[in-house]
Amino acid sequence: MAKERKQRLAREMQLAAARAAGTAPADPARNRHRRKTPERGRGREGSAHQRRPAFSPERQSGYVVNRKGGTHTTGGVHGRVLNALARRLSAAGIKAANTGLGGEIRPDLLLPELPAVIEVKSGGSWEDVIHGIGQCFAYSALREDPSRVGKVLVVPASTDKEKLKALMRLGIQVVGWSEDEGEVAFSGLERALPLRG
Repeated sequence: MAKERKQRLAREMQLAAARAAGTAPADPARNRHRRKTPERGRGREGSAHQRRPAFSPERQSGYVVNRKGGTHTTGGVHGRVLNALARRLSAAGIKAANTGLGGEIRPDLLLPELPAVIEVKSGGSWEDVIHGIGQCFAYSALREDPSRVGKVLVVPASTDKEKLKALMRLGIQVVGWSEDEGEVAFSGLERALPLRG
């Protein structure tokens, strides 16, 4: 069973890499729950392969996502944290992108100049952390020199410290986020990234 999972994961990673390189056909059934909007690379501006990487703000209010097991209602926390982080990085002179990266691969933020990938998690459960670890490694593996790509996982500041130690052992930088009266604050951001501002 575990061997089959590993093989399936390896096939999925190869297919994702081929899609990112533009050598595999897109699977239209894969992301049915996503709306086809210009920021996802399907508008009149051209495909994601033709545009420059840029940041497109994420929705900050709750919405419903259809998945295989049913529907999932989000609270918009992920969007608030991601947008606040992008503003903070921009204020520090760091360019961040989440669109125009090619294919269906879309990390929360890609910092091409550093280079680094950033994944934001609105929850701090083991499932959230494990997904974040996988996303950080998968997205960095698709870059030109994966060993040079920094990996940053942004999790709630209240996340269990043992989980954070596991991330650091894997070489993933950890940034905590907290929200107070609608304002999102980050702890450890300066340690994880070379901020200039």
